[in-house]
Amino acid sequence: MVKPSNSDGTPASSYWVGFGGLFSKFLAWLMRRMPNERQRLLAVTIVAGGVCGLAAVAFHLSIGWLEALFINHANTAPGHSWIWWTILTPRWAAW
Repeated sequence: MVKPSNSDGTPASSYWVGFGGLFSKFLAWLMRRMPNERQRLLAVTIVAGGVCGLAAVAFHLSIGWLEALFINHANTAPGHSWIWWTILTPRWAAW
């Protein structure tokens, strides 16, 4: 049996399937594990809830980080530069 090779003559790796191949393998695995449509819908709902929860936590942490970066910098700015920092920085995060 002849092993497949790339155009430059190096042997092709059979384990490298790329993103599209990984996605199709994941879908095939999901179909084997959960043959029922309701089971797949439940799994997708759980995954979507987890991803949305992580996104909400990341958004909350980024607001705190931006507040520390901009608003606290505006409060401690020397001279009259605090005016521009106050105008350019949204104040809703300081509430």
